[in-house]
Amino acid sequence: MLDKIKIALAVACMVAGVAAYYWFADAAVVLRVLMVLGGLVAAAGVAWLSAPGKEFFAFAQEAWAEAGRVS
Repeated sequence: MLDKIKIALAVACMVAGVAAYYWFADAAVVLRVLMVLGGLVAAAGVAWLSAPGKEFFAFAQEAWAEAGRVS
């Protein structure tokens, strides 16, 4: 149950970053892009704290290593 809340919070962080991009339309583009990136970093951090997130990051590391071995 707690993992579902963490994943939902991660999705909310991503949505908040994208919403901030459009909400602050009069701000500089660099700041707006940083808002989106901040939302993605926050989402990744929250997702990493959940069990499915840890499994995904472990899978991603193994896939990256396998791609390195293939090439």
